[in-house]
Amino acid sequence: MNSFRYVFAGCAAALLVPCVCWPAEFADVEIRTGARATSVELKCAELLKARLTGLGGPRVRVVSENEGEADGPAGLLVLLGTQSNHNAIAALFDAQRIAPLTEGDPGPEGFLVRSFFTSPRPLLIA
Repeated sequence: MNSFRYVFAGCAAALLVPCVCWPAEFADVEIRTGARATSVELKCAELLKARLTGLGGPRVRVVSENEGEADGPAGLLVLLGTQSNHNAIAALFDAQRIAPLTEGDPGPEGFLVRSFFTSPRPLLIA
């Protein structure tokens, strides 16, 4: 039940991503789901893709982190999922010393969106 709350919160975050990344006007966006992504997380990724492209926005592709690093366009990379289902998100939480999400912070309906512009390509975790 708790994991469902976090995934549901992830969906809410996914719907807000266009508000965060749209002003930058990226030509290409890659949404990378976790190695153990749930069906809800996969649906959130597809919904985000539809929202971004539905606005006449960038070219968007959804891939799994199981597929490895892509040599594709260097646009925005969105890591979508939860720490427990996504190895890259877990690694970023450790490297950046981001506190794990809990029932108290951000809460069962909360979410976290962070951007990183110091890597080789712009990165957003949601």
